[in-house]
Amino acid sequence: MLLILFGVPGAGKSFAGHILRDDYGVHFHDADHELPEDMRHALASKLPVTDDMRQRFFERVIRVTRRLTEYHEHVAIAQAFMKEQHRQMVLRAFPQAQFILVTSRPDLIEQRFAQRSDYLIDLEDARRIAAVFEPPQIPHRVLPNNGDREGLSVKLALLLNGQLKDVT
Repeated sequence: MLLILFGVPGAGKSFAGHILRDDYGVHFHDADHELPEDMRHALASKLPVTDDMRQRFFERVIRVTRRLTEYHEHVAIAQAFMKEQHRQMVLRAFPQAQFILVTSRPDLIEQRFAQRSDYLIDLEDARRIAAVFEPPQIPHRVLPNNGDREGLSVKLALLLNGQLKDVT
């Protein structure tokens, strides 16, 4: 099983991934760890991210995901996947992947950014990125995250049992 957790910054993708790891034994990987150094620098310096940077990043994410799925039966990858073309790229590489759109209320996202001091982007960047987030066209499920760990764990159990509603 390969789960792709995607959504705007601050929605709770990593939070959901940690619950999957801790409660259900799913191997979790935050794909932001694969950001090429030039892309990391551009984000931190508020410089433009080029298509070439994005392409190299997603190629790296696919390579790492392929390795992880060779060694682990259940894997969850978290990444914003802001553009549909990148979701499609991953879906072509992993047709069995289940895409999960993690959502959260804007006020909760803002609270999360207010509590973060070591994150690569700030609230202003998150708002700018959220404004250009392309609505998913690929089949996916929606996982609402209100910050309640226990409630999210129950929703993830439903997802793992195939009972969380599909969106197309």
